Amino acid sequence: MARIRSQHPGQWTDEHFVSMSPFARLLTLALRNEADDQGIFEWKPVTLKMRLLPADNVDIQALLEELISNEQVTSYEVDGRKYGAIRNFCRFQRPKKPNSVHPITDEIRTYVGMTESDAGTTRTSSAPCSEPVGNQFGTGGENAPQMKEVVSSSNTPPTPPGGVRKRNKADWKSDQTFLRWWEVWKASPKNPNDPGPAAAHAAWLKAIGRGVTAEQMLHGAQSAKQRFADQDTPPDKVPHSQTWLNGDRWSAFEGEDEGVRPEEERPSNLMVRKQRDYPPEVIDRLREIKRIDGMDAADDYARGHLEPVG
Repeated sequence: MARIRSQHPGQWTDEHFVSMSPFARLLTLALRNEADDQGIFEWKPVTLKMRLLPADNVDIQALLEELISNEQVTSYEVDGRKYGAIRNFCRFQRPKKPNSVHPITDEIRTYVGMTESDAGTTRTSSAPCSEPVGNQFGTGGENAPQMKEVVSSSNTPPTPPGGVRKRNKADWKSDQTFLRWWEVWKASPKNPNDPGPAAAHAAWLKAIGRGVTAEQMLHGAQSAKQRFADQDTPPDKVPHSQTWLNGDRWSAFEGEDEGVRPEEERPSNLMVRKQRDYPPEVIDRLREIKRIDGMDAADDYARGHLEPVG
């Protein structure tokens, strides 16, 4: 079973370690994850190749021999089964609750760096096999120093580098700036499948984290609300509030005047008036103009050349 291990900085200048080929050095590191808490692993080259170097075209047996010749590992047998041991493993690893898996001999205990107090015993207690090594963390779930501050100050969650603290789902009810936006948004035709204010608030916080201002989103919501009304947009065609915020759709309205346009400036084409106000051929013409030249051109055509049919 793979395990989390520490890497001592002194290994990078170790004479034996730097003398090996790149793949041999990589295998040295990988074997630490494979070994049990005594630094022992089963000597099965094919299995090690599949578990540790599955995508590399290498000769695992040759690499193991290179590790032996450079005093990184050794092999031994117990009851007819072959095992490998990692040199000085116990000097540099700090499992919180050491657990032995494979059998070990007295000679190998010395090889892996067990102290005299550990001789003749297996590592099944929580006592480490040697003094702690500097610049090293445990492997049994201990918190790193930078995490201890977070644990000790659980009453007030820390603010992440982006400056936006993760909020719970109920926080939207107390976010007055968001509530102003939501009041505008919910006055638009509401999509029946809209996930609601909690999901919208999560998207709102993400937008704030990207540098979008509340004013930009509020102005966009006001303009979008007017456009939905001008175009007589069906509720099921209105985007979800969360989608609208995540897609930065407020940006489509930048530069437009806020609020409701004066009555005389409102579009008068078929998107606002009921289709019964115009004969079919006029409706087709307006649709064509809108498709080719846009809604404003269709408005101008309707206002300048047509009279509603009563």
